[in-house]
Amino acid sequence: MSCAPDRFELASVAIGPFDSDDVFYEYEGCALNERYLFFIDAGALWVRSVHQDPEQPRQYIDGESGGMAIGLDVSGDIMGITAQLVTRLRGMDALDFLTQILLFTPGRGDFNLQLDGLISDRREPRG
Repeated sequence: MSCAPDRFELASVAIGPFDSDDVFYEYEGCALNERYLFFIDAGALWVRSVHQDPEQPRQYIDGESGGMAIGLDVSGDIMGITAQLVTRLRGMDALDFLTQILLFTPGRGDFNLQLDGLISDRREPRG
């Protein structure tokens, strides 16, 4: 069974409010499969869950998951960066990612991924 190819498109998302009810920040980035937006802010590469705005196809609405910084000191073409990252990640299995990437992330402290739900089937995968 083959998977459909990934779809990358230039897009934007408004994130907020933060400090007050009317402060939103607009970010330009790369939408992946109309579900995730990758963007660079102050050199950090971020990924967020998003929903496509039905009235403006290249505008996305922030999802409920919050964001995750996935790289530091990043610059360049966001489309190329996202495509390269997705290709590399798709080429590794979950155990490789866990033991080769997460475990050895510089500056990482202890954290709990709560993977026990996978063992006992108590929790469905998200995303």
